[in-house]
Amino acid sequence: MGDRAWCPSCGTETSSVLAAFARGEGCPHCGLSAAAAAELVAARRRGAEFSLVVQAAQAECRAQEAEREVARLRDVLSRAREVLRDEEAEEWSRVPSAATRRGER
Repeated sequence: MGDRAWCPSCGTETSSVLAAFARGEGCPHCGLSAAAAAELVAARRRGAEFSLVVQAAQAECRAQEAEREVARLRDVLSRAREVLRDEEAEEWSRVPSAATRRGER
């Protein structure tokens, strides 16, 4: 079998994890960033307790998921604001002006 890498968050040890980390991408199984995985593996090599490394990896993975969700929600809110702005502008365009209400043109 070829070379493999271990993801400290999900515990997957495959060549696909190695390939993703080599490209600087996150774990294809849980999304943990390559940089965070490298830091956690280095901490393990320096003697950090295995369970703490796993807990830290899982916390980092959850934080990254939360950041992605925040970005997605910002995008949704931005689009919603744009739609509301357009609808409000359209609604105001239908309101007769004071001159029109007085019969002036």
